[in-house]
Amino acid sequence: MERMIVVEVLDRFGKVRQRHRLRHFPATIGRGYDNDIILDDPHVSARHLKLDFDAEGRLFAHDLDSDNGLYAVAPLKRVDSLWLKSGGRLRIGHTELQVFFPDHPVPAAVLDRAKPAAVTLFFSAWPGLLLTWLVLAGVMLARQVLELEEEATLGELLLEMAPVFVGLLAWTGAWSVASRAVTHRFYFALHGSFAGGFLLADMFTQTLAEYVEFALMLDGAVLWLGGVSGVVLLALLLYGHLRYATTLQRRRAWRVAGGIALAVALLFAGGLWVIHDQDHQRLAFSHYLKPPRFALASPVEVEEFLAAAATLAPGPDED
Repeated sequence: MERMIVVEVLDRFGKVRQRHRLRHFPATIGRGYDNDIILDDPHVSARHLKLDFDAEGRLFAHDLDSDNGLYAVAPLKRVDSLWLKSGGRLRIGHTELQVFFPDHPVPAAVLDRAKPAAVTLFFSAWPGLLLTWLVLAGVMLARQVLELEEEATLGELLLEMAPVFVGLLAWTGAWSVASRAVTHRFYFALHGSFAGGFLLADMFTQTLAEYVEFALMLDGAVLWLGGVSGVVLLALLLYGHLRYATTLQRRRAWRVAGGIALAVALLFAGGLWVIHDQDHQRLAFSHYLKPPRFALASPVEVEEFLAAAATLAPGPDED
């Protein structure tokens, strides 16, 4: 019967650095190049240790008159030879070794909860990308129609949407190229679905913030609710891109995405503060007009409206 063991070389934290399968005995371990296992440890002798089976089939480790000796582990003590059972450990120099027999039981596989869900698989293919972008185009077209101040043809409306999709293509292409360079996968459809979903969610949250501001007469609700939701959505978007375009682990990807999103939000807020004086350019109450049935707060009296309007600073075209 062929004998075989697996020797694991551990780091100082007990994690496996290397695994070696041995089939021929006796087998030697040391720094010399004629050993069956070569260790890069200056405290290990050229031929430090011998592994062999006795007549009864038991595995023993024998010290080969090394400079620093052979040690049993738990409790730690120096020995000349050591009987090793499956899972047994020993130490030579500053290196700890663990020995396993082929029939040693291993824990059950960990359930992979991070494996791609069915929805991820769908949106990583072209049908998912086309569906996302078609829904996005339909929502954008509907918003344009509702906000029309004068008649416009379908061609004119589509032309106004063109820059958004050109930017979407450029954004998706850039992340896809990054994926190809780092992970050797293009992932164009998945990155495109991420970007399209971000725009859809952003339009929804901005509209919801407008209705909240109008219904409750909360001044600045659009700015604050929209800003917070925008940061969260941007962090989610960047996290999705980073997970498929880089080799970052989940936690690091979250930190990087959140940091970038927060930095962008701060830059945007700083730009608004520099360009616009909010105290003099906005009314003291919601200026978003919605159907009256959505109003939950008391209406603003005409006199209050006129008084607030009088405090507005003149526009750039006014004297």
